[in-house]
Amino acid sequence: MAKKLKCKNCGNTEFGQPVKTWQMYSPLPDSQGNITITIMGSFECTCGKKVRGAVKKIKTDQTAGGTYAKKEKLFETLSNATDTINLKELSSTLDIEISTLKKVVEVYIKKGKVKGQVSADSFIPK
Repeated sequence: MAKKLKCKNCGNTEFGQPVKTWQMYSPLPDSQGNITITIMGSFECTCGKKVRGAVKKIKTDQTAGGTYAKKEKLFETLSNATDTINLKELSSTLDIEISTLKKVVEVYIKKGKVKGQVSADSFIPK
């Protein structure tokens, strides 16, 4: 199931099912608008140590406009803003987690795609 996992204590490379799993999302979509979801897992080795690693990676499909439409709508909203935007409201409108939305907005600002600043849970355009 898990690929390229190796116990640093005993060198074991064979693991069963993960004891615990969680998902990690890429903060920004790729050029096609797809987001990579990495399923991580915690495994218990025969020597008793815990080993963590990626179980699998999934690219979301942009069928029905999904992620790419959200990215375009976000960019359009930020670049046309004249007043302060509440990022919590925007995150619920676009169905994006607030932490992910803040990261995306900060990247847009850093790359110069939009002008403004993030203050608490607000975007203030310049």
